[in-house]
Amino acid sequence: MSVRFYTTTIRCQHTDASTITPTLKKRKKSILGSYMAARKNTSRKKRLLKRTRQNRPVPTWVVIRTNRKVRTNPKRRLWRRSDVNVG
Repeated sequence: MSVRFYTTTIRCQHTDASTITPTLKKRKKSILGSYMAARKNTSRKKRLLKRTRQNRPVPTWVVIRTNRKVRTNPKRRLWRRSDVNVG
């Protein structure tokens, strides 16, 4: 999944007309954010976050597109019932 960031430009009124300054971009949040404890190493956090992203239901448009043949995610797990095994 790729995300494009478009930068817009604005002109400053008190500077030269030829000077164009880009708008300030929002600071990109860290991949890991503030979701996990600091006492895990970064590679382990990345693996855990990948498993977290995979642990979601099938999108509605997929159910519609497959005429309800695909309705559930077979790899779905509950955090209490099964272990993730990422190390």
